[in-house]
Amino acid sequence: MRGKGGKVRLVGFGNVTGLALARYLKARAKHPNVASPAFWLSARHAMPLRADGIKRMLSRRGRQAKVSGSLHAHRFRHDFSHRWQDAGGSEHGLMLIAGWSSTKMARHYGKQAAAQRALAEQARIGIADRIA
Repeated sequence: MRGKGGKVRLVGFGNVTGLALARYLKARAKHPNVASPAFWLSARHAMPLRADGIKRMLSRRGRQAKVSGSLHAHRFRHDFSHRWQDAGGSEHGLMLIAGWSSTKMARHYGKQAAAQRALAEQARIGIADRIA
């Protein structure tokens, strides 16, 4: 996959995502604009799904799911970065997977939940129990 600036990105996914993509491709094959080179097609219109359509769709789905706050694409970056680092993933590995040029963005996106990860790390290593 190519990301921002034409950079090649690695995109790994599991079985659940694979099944969801397979279902989408099956539905896409019946779309009026199936010949379009765009991968994502609008369900309501015979055209590719553009950035503004994704933004509106995420906002609508967020309201439907009763997600607190605004649901936007970068919220997924923040969550992914937190979960990656919480699972013990390195900033360098996150940088490569996310397609960033430096670990600065890994720190930026992981910042919101850094204190939560630090508390979990403290509990895991049990340092608070050894203070005399």
